[in-house]
Formats: sequence, structure tokens, C-alpha cells
Amino acid sequence: MSNDLHLKLSCLNHESFLTVSEIIHLAAKHKSIPLKVSNQDDGIYESGIMGTFPLDKYLVGKFTNAGFTYGPSQKSPDNGMIYLCGNSHQTGDSWDSDVFAWKKTEPAPQLTVTFQLHTHDRHRGVFIQPHFWGNCDGGPTHKPTIDKSVMAVGNAFRSHPIIGDMHHNPYLIVHWNDIGLGGIRNIRTLFSELFGRNEFVLELANSRVSPFKPHPQKDSEIYVIENDQPYLFSHWQSQLEEYKTKLI
Repeated sequence: MSNDLHLKLSCLNHESFLTVSEIIHLAAKHKSIPLKVSNQDDGIYESGIMGTFPLDKYLVGKFTNAGFTYGPSQKSPDNGMIYLCGNSHQTGDSWDSDVFAWKKTEPAPQLTVTFQLHTHDRHRGVFIQPHFWGNCDGGPTHKPTIDKSVMAVGNAFRSHPIIGDMHHNPYLIVHWNDIGLGGIRNIRTLFSELFGRNEFVLELANSRVSPFKPHPQKDSEIYVIENDQPYLFSHWQSQLEEYKTKLI
């Protein structure tokens, strides 16, 4: 191994790599979002309640301006429920809920908001997605209705530190550059860039004798800072050459 290559490999250390958890926590800190729950299986991290909004005349008015109606069901007015309906006019065989529903006996209907955060490589950042609930008995699953509800609450509470930024767009993105991580890419993407569709390398990487560390599948969601990506390329190429040498 040449001295130059050895020097390049020695530049890779724990600071070269970032986990999804570390990135999400940096983005949450940037937006002052306290994280409460994480689902390690799908990489989604969730905040605690970040706002409570009473469903008073003021908020109902904002929802009305966004195309919602508030009142009993027109089809079943005596079912004991009151609805905030998005009037989605869906067509097709399937139908997603477009309503928030409260019991008529609920003295103080309200909505609460939490945020879900996850990395989004195409947008090069962390996606922040609001989730409304509160003391309702059911909520919408229809995405356009959810988006409209976010913007309605954003319009009603523009002073809210996060929701207020969503009055014109139902989602926020904390870009890599916003948290000092411009240019980071994950292991899977970098491995694909280096070796492309080289069938020999891909089969080797998927085999039990794979020499590649970090591994393009097992470590696929680990990110590498931009300045150290060339060192990782050299690292993988060195591992591949050492493997080939052992075969001779």
C-alpha cells in the first residue's frame, strides 16, 4: 500500500460518518423540536406535543376559508358526532377519510400537533411532517385534506415557531446545509456511484465473503461527510484489490 493511500485511509474516522439518528437530532435542535419517540424500523422520529389549538370560531373560520365545513353529518345528523370535513370529493373505488370527528358531548374540541422527522435524500435534508390529533375520535387519512388542515392552522397561528411557517406549505425541510452537513450522502448511494452496475462487485458485496466495510447494504443508512467521500472510495477500492490478491 502506498504511503499516499495509507494517508487517505487514515483520514476516515468516526467523525467521517453520521447515523440517521444523529442527523435527525441535529435538525430537531435546529428547529427547537424536542424529540420524544423514535421508530428505528422505519427511521421516523417523533416529537412531543408542540401546540394545542382550541376549535373555536376563529380556527373554524380559517378551516372554512380552506374549504372545510363544520357541523353534524348531513347523512346521519343524529349519530352523536360533529365533523370538520375537508370535502375532498374523491372518486374511484377507494376512499380515504377527509374528516376530523368529535362527540357532540365534547365540551372543548381541540387539535394538537406533533411532528414526525425523517431524512429525505432527494430533497437533501430532513423532512418535518406535522400530525394533528387532539381530543377527536378520528382524523383524516386523505393526504390533500391533511395538507389543507396544516395550512389552515398555519394561517391561524402564524406566530407559532414551526406551524406558522407552514401556512403556505404543509411540510418543512431542514436542508443539509442548514445544519452544516452540505454534501453528505449515504453509504448505499456512494457505493453505487463508485461501482455502478459492476455485476462481479455487486455479487461480491451481497455474498458472505464480502470484503467491504462499511457495507453497502448493512450500513446503507450511514452518511458520509462530503470531504471524506473520496477517502471512502479509496478504502473500498483497496478492500477489493486485497480480496482479488487473495484469490491468486
